[in-house]
Amino acid sequence: MLFSAIGAGCGSSGSSAADSTKEQTKQTTTPAQESHTNPVNAAWFDDAVFVGDSVTLMLSIACDSDPSLLGDAKFLCGGSLGYNNSQWEIDREGNVHPQYKGETVLAENCAKVTGANKVFLMLGMNDIGIYGTNGGMDECKKLVGKIKKNSPNAIIYIQSVTPMMTTHEQENLNNTLIQEFNGKLEAYCKESGCKYLDIYHAVCDSTGALPLENCGDPEGQGIHFTTAACQTWVKYLKDNV
Repeated sequence: MLFSAIGAGCGSSGSSAADSTKEQTKQTTTPAQESHTNPVNAAWFDDAVFVGDSVTLMLSIACDSDPSLLGDAKFLCGGSLGYNNSQWEIDREGNVHPQYKGETVLAENCAKVTGANKVFLMLGMNDIGIYGTNGGMDECKKLVGKIKKNSPNAIIYIQSVTPMMTTHEQENLNNTLIQEFNGKLEAYCKESGCKYLDIYHAVCDSTGALPLENCGDPEGQGIHFTTAACQTWVKYLKDNV
């Protein structure tokens, strides 16, 4: 689920502010990166760890039932995890830190505790509505800096925040803001040496929204994926890492 301060109001019709930005969202949509001619196989992800919120949690569930997707990849997911609260003290009240082998761990130690050489981050959905795109990016940079410090040899892949259904857009969290945030993520990757992965455009429709056929919770928050959409996500990863 989303961070509670954002999740309030999800499942209702989009706000007028969100409605007014639909045409802008359409115009800013760009195609996802083209597939490589030699995609990697599932075993390539055996030394990878995926850090994310409930969207990534759905990917982990799909991978648990089908090892051919991402091999032995590890997952550290928290239902309301974001770039900001992933850096809270481990014993802070209300923390949503993930667990690994029964122990609560900080995202900044994701590679160290799992032995991963590749780190895949997908956070931000729970930051945009609270801190804005600039504030969310500030927190992203802090977390990435900590991961680099703790695991200097790890390769860091930053995945875009994914789209939401148009009917669930809100004034402070909508596809226009998500794409704005993703643009900042991509620019940061170019300057920091991280690798950017545009999952957004791999699963959105022609308007830049999450289509009904890819949404696993259309009556809920309108952001989580179906199994088929998770498979599309995995294909994109294999083609573009």
